[in-house]
Amino acid sequence: MLLNKNKHPRDSRVRFQHSRFRKELQKARGYKRTPSQISENFLKTTLHKIGLGSYTAKIIAGVFLLLLAYLAYIPNFLTIQHITVVGATPEEQATVHSEIETYLHSNKLLAQQNIFLLSKNKLSKYLLTNDTKILFVEKIEKKYFNSLTITLTPRAETYELQTQFTNYILYQDGIVSKKIPITEASTTPLANMVLIKIHNLKTLEIGQNALPPGLLNNFLALQNLINKNLPLTTAYLEMTEESSPDIDLFTTSGYKFLFDKNPDIQKLRAQLPLLWSKMSESQKKSLYYIDMRIPDRGFICLKNTACTVDYSVEISTTSPPSNLTPTTTTSSLPTINPK
Repeated sequence: MLLNKNKHPRDSRVRFQHSRFRKELQKARGYKRTPSQISENFLKTTLHKIGLGSYTAKIIAGVFLLLLAYLAYIPNFLTIQHITVVGATPEEQATVHSEIETYLHSNKLLAQQNIFLLSKNKLSKYLLTNDTKILFVEKIEKKYFNSLTITLTPRAETYELQTQFTNYILYQDGIVSKKIPITEASTTPLANMVLIKIHNLKTLEIGQNALPPGLLNNFLALQNLINKNLPLTTAYLEMTEESSPDIDLFTTSGYKFLFDKNPDIQKLRAQLPLLWSKMSESQKKSLYYIDMRIPDRGFICLKNTACTVDYSVEISTTSPPSNLTPTTTTSSLPTINPK
């Protein structure tokens, strides 16, 4: 029997003639898929996994979220109420206090008024961007539960810059604070300011960086060098233009000192007082200028002399010579030799 069936297999096309198959085919053609419940089941499964499967757990979680929202956005004991500004004048303190209040209220979505959620980095950047009178924000300290202390370094008006056409007041980092009428320019610096004269300099605007901080630091260091190590007072420092290699320093008594643009202050602090101490009073009275631009050597020029041929003074801070033999003057300078 089996062998006979294998010899005469049924034609697969015959099944299409059966009524039952046709009914099944017609039913398949009209099939409509029911909406999937996977998302709802996934949500239930997830809530169950995190312990929120019951209504009680959901209520507790909802209350907790409402409590967090209250603490973050509704004024409460964690809302910043006391702000202290350290390191600024009373006027600037009031300005910074107002700017901080503005920042806190303009960032309500981030809940920056909350002591826990306040971003110290963002607040620091905001203050530096919006207040040109702040040089550095040293520290922002949170004092729980509602106090904030900001320690800052303010910009200070340190330099008076005189140019050919305009005069400026500069902060210690070279930013222009204000312009002053050129008619007010003089050789006398404003109170506690370093007077700088640069003849050829482009026009500057308030808030613009006038000079590199490194150059300004050299101006200040040279003024301190003269004022603190010699019995002299600096009147002003001068350059022809910013790219000039030299800085000229003039004292109130009429002396002139020539320095390199990038001086070695440590060496000059030891050498210049030594050179000055070896000069006689008559030489100091007739002194025109002292040139300290060459390392370890000083050149002096006396009034009414041929300064085209200066007299070089070799400086030794360890063993200065005791026997002095000038070649062209009767001075008592150490080891004076023609240039």
